[in-house]
Amino acid sequence: GFLFTICLVGLLFSLVYALRGFPQAVLAAIVLSSQSVVAYHGIAQYADMPEAFYFLASLGLLPIYKSSKEKSIPILAGFLVGLSAWTKNEGLTFVLISLLAWGFLKNEKNEFTFRPFILGLALPALIVVLFKIFLAPDNDLLAGQRDTLTLLFDMERYKYILVNMGNAFWVVGGSSI
Repeated sequence: GFLFTICLVGLLFSLVYALRGFPQAVLAAIVLSSQSVVAYHGIAQYADMPEAFYFLASLGLLPIYKSSKEKSIPILAGFLVGLSAWTKNEGLTFVLISLLAWGFLKNEKNEFTFRPFILGLALPALIVVLFKIFLAPDNDLLAGQRDTLTLLFDMERYKYILVNMGNAFWVVGGSSI
C-alpha cells in the first residue's frame, strides 16, 4: 500500500511534468501527498491505491499518446486498464469507459487505436473472466433480495450519493476547500 501511494504521487508528478512542466508538477504532487485520505488509504493497504494508480496511469496515457503517437502506448494503456479490472470490481466499469475513449481515438494514419488497446487488455481481461467464472464467490450486489433494475432507477439513491459526494468534495482531507 505504501509503495502504491508513493508511486501514485510520482506518477502524477511525471504526467503533469510531461504535459505542463516542472512548477505545476511539483504543485500537483504536493497537493496529492498532503491529502490525509491518500495517506490513510495507503497505510491501511486498501486496494483503492493500486486502483487509483491504474486509473491515473491509463488516463494519463491518453494525452501523451495524442502528442507523441507512440504505437506501444495504447497497448500499455489497455494492460493498465485490465489490471484495474483485476484489482477491484470498479475496474470493470473503467474498462467500458476506456474502451469508449480509446475506441474513438485515431493515430497519425487516421486508424483507430482500438486494436492495440484490446491487445494490451486481452491477458488481464482473460484472467478476470476466468476468475469470475471459476473462483469468485457469489456477488453480494446481484444476490440481494431486491431487483437490480429497481435499485438502478431509485432516484433517492442518486440523491443520497450526490449530497454525500458534494459534502465529501467540500471537505477534502478534513478541511474545507
